[in-house]
Amino acid sequence: MTAEGLSEHLERPLYTVSAGNVSAGNVSAGNVSAGNLSKDAKHLEEQLCGMFEVAEHWKALLLLDEPDDFLCKRSYDSNHNSLVSVFLRKLEYYKGMMLLTTNRVRDFDEAVQSRIHVGIEYNPLGVDTRKSIWRSFLEKAKTEQGGAAYSDKQLNVLAKHSLNGRQASIKNTVRAAHALASNDGTKTVLDVGKKFENDFRGSGEMANMLSYA
Repeated sequence: MTAEGLSEHLERPLYTVSAGNVSAGNVSAGNVSAGNLSKDAKHLEEQLCGMFEVAEHWKALLLLDEPDDFLCKRSYDSNHNSLVSVFLRKLEYYKGMMLLTTNRVRDFDEAVQSRIHVGIEYNPLGVDTRKSIWRSFLEKAKTEQGGAAYSDKQLNVLAKHSLNGRQASIKNTVRAAHALASNDGTKTVLDVGKKFENDFRGSGEMANMLSYA
């Protein structure tokens, strides 16, 4: 949400690249897609050059999602050290605006700190903040029958659900409920999401996890 909001505020396109799934394949600099950052130092450098050129050309806000493998402390692994060195070098000379997301700050190499201008910590959302976010997204949820109908009391009930970060976002819940376009759409999505989280965290039956698509 931060990246989307900042992109809208700056009136710049948002260019998102996910580093969560890496590929050792030979990916050309002009063909970088989300989830395809290479674990080969030479190819990684080519990819970063291509990404940065595209972002700078379009004056885009570049969002690099979870680049932890390229920012973690250097060790006895020479290949990992090469990746970190390449990433830090390219990061230092990047002229555009970039956002990096992570939940592993303590694992970062010391040299990373000098490349980051502003560090923002996100604490769990409070009830008032969740209520505000619910209201914001519900106001945008419209169908042929009109906008979403809800009361302040109903918002208070929704705000009690601990929807934070990526586990189960308010945005995704509203989108799914909007797609269902039924009176109990939001409740249905919340119930399904809660069951999935229980199964995922091991509090549900083991056999339940085998039934998910």
